[in-house]
Amino acid sequence: HYKITAMDDAGNESDPTSPTTITGAEDFPIPERYALYQNKPNPFNPTTVIRYDVPAGGGHITLEVYDVAGRLVRTLVDDAQPAGEKRVTWDGRDNRGDSAASGVYFYRLQTATYVKTLKMTLLR
Repeated sequence: HYKITAMDDAGNESDPTSPTTITGAEDFPIPERYALYQNKPNPFNPTTVIRYDVPAGGGHITLEVYDVAGRLVRTLVDDAQPAGEKRVTWDGRDNRGDSAASGVYFYRLQTATYVKTLKMTLLR
């Protein structure tokens, strides 16, 4: 049997936990539907984070970045994904690894049953 306590930098120790206490585990709800969220920060330089949700059962996800002319700039995700809240970072580079120019870009999340496109701005 073990007793779990917490100790701070000053050496202060907490009371032991009870045998039924669970620590360090959080119950994250599974999203009910696909969702794509606005990137943050926006505008950005040099990186931005794009969040999206995948519902129970998961599925094949494609997340791509396009320029204003509709040309593919970067494929961020093209894979089967398990359910959950996801995030991916775009570093402002294209599929060849070259830096993309300052400007407006569109990112699109596509699945078999969902498509959504949002706008972001890269400032160099």
